Amino acid sequence: MFKFMVLFFFLSNFSYAGKLSDYRIRTIPGKKISVYFKKGIFVNDKRNNSSTLNGIRHSFVSQRGYERFVFDLSASPNIYGSFNSTKKILNIDFKNTQLSQKFKSIGYSKYVDNIDFFPIEKKFLSVKVKLKKNVAIDIFKLKNPMRLVLDIKKL
Repeated sequence: MFKFMVLFFFLSNFSYAGKLSDYRIRTIPGKKISVYFKKGIFVNDKRNNSSTLNGIRHSFVSQRGYERFVFDLSASPNIYGSFNSTKKILNIDFKNTQLSQKFKSIGYSKYVDNIDFFPIEKKFLSVKVKLKKNVAIDIFKLKNPMRLVLDIKKL
């Protein structure tokens, strides 16, 4: 009986971990490529710069068909994130990053319900974006100054 329980435990964990294969891992490009995705994991190049999230700007222009969010950063930190449209959740983790004390709220958004910030210790900032609808995102970064850009459009 014990062997059966151990075997069941390992097989159930293995099958659950297999779900990660459904998520494509993307490197955040340095320019807009207009490749929208509904779920996945994204990372930027390996940097270890200390950074500050100074603000988030956003705009929606119906002719473009998407809402743009721009995360203004003081430098290029390591960024890890995951997105699942059906769960309406976007998670972004900024390593060696802190939230500016002058940070202000973003106001009304067409697709984003709420943005929560979780400063963990002094040098790790986790951001959870709760979405109003099932959407697809395009993510890229721009330099001088450093910005992480999310374009969000409805499915």
